[in-house]
Amino acid sequence: MLSRSNGKTGTREYTALLLLTVGLKLSDTTPSLLFKSGQVAAWVVPLLAFAAMLAPFLLLLAMLKAHPGKGLVDLLVLAAGRWGGMLIGLVLCLVTLVSTALSSRTYIDIINTMGYQRTPIFALYLMLMAAVFYIANRGFETIGRTAWIVVPYIEVFLALLVVFVWYDVEWLHLLPAAGPGLPVLLREGASHGSIFGEMILFAAFVPLVRNLRAFKAASWVGYGACAVKIAGMMAVFVAVYDYPPAENMAFPFQQLTRAASIGQIISHVESVFFAFWIITTVIHFAVYVYLLAFLFARSLGLDAFEPLILPFTGLTLLIGMMPENISRVNELLDTTLHVSSFMFFLLPFVLWGMIRLRRLAQ
Repeated sequence: MLSRSNGKTGTREYTALLLLTVGLKLSDTTPSLLFKSGQVAAWVVPLLAFAAMLAPFLLLLAMLKAHPGKGLVDLLVLAAGRWGGMLIGLVLCLVTLVSTALSSRTYIDIINTMGYQRTPIFALYLMLMAAVFYIANRGFETIGRTAWIVVPYIEVFLALLVVFVWYDVEWLHLLPAAGPGLPVLLREGASHGSIFGEMILFAAFVPLVRNLRAFKAASWVGYGACAVKIAGMMAVFVAVYDYPPAENMAFPFQQLTRAASIGQIISHVESVFFAFWIITTVIHFAVYVYLLAFLFARSLGLDAFEPLILPFTGLTLLIGMMPENISRVNELLDTTLHVSSFMFFLLPFVLWGMIRLRRLAQ
């Protein structure tokens, strides 16, 4: 049984946590959303989205270095004052809540479609969020340790998946390399920067990481690896299924696991991948529920945030059940991605400018 812990996490645990939270986006509806505009070159968009977030992330790291021991919420208060910082923090919390609810609903639809068609969506959702609450309630250090235990198996199975479908890969499907054109790809990369919005949001966790050096090292390794991994798997989707068939698949990763086989003897190995995917999904959303409680409490100046984990788990479930179907969920999620991308991109620059103005006014 996992014991509850409120200790700080180290570099390897935080790196593993990033690999599971950000990297898992390659297996949800994110690739399908990117295929709509990026077309055959949609695999380039995650790399451009990562590049778009580098400048604000570097500025945020500089501010964190200049104010040791502070996290994102502390910077908000420093820049905008007590009430202004609280307001910005609550807006970030609201955006994160909506995004988490919509994203978790897509995962439930995947589970329902690919494995449990006869089980009501609400029942699946309730079981998932119960597991998420259990993990999140153990504390940040325990989440990190769990991620570190699980991530080697996940990465190995992901590599094996590519090996198992290798004979179906046709790299000529990736041509023309620029797809709809470089201007379109650049625009889509910038407008989908929130794929890596955790580069800004997870700065709230700085006080929970051993030190800023560990946070920076884990961030560079984790986010860089996730960018390459998401782009690589999207390239595999196109290489295997071609375009536009890849765009018309609601869940390309799950379809790929169904196509995987070990030679001509062993097929239908998708159940093994599905089991590990479920475990990763629970850890993935445990991090976001924990972040919601932590961000909300710190914005209001509350010391104890653990009691808020259960209410935010329930809110995520209630909001996620509101859309009537997966098409509506994807539509709302795409809108949220566009809006939050500009928010995450601008936030470090706004904070830097406000801190400079307050210093000049003193």
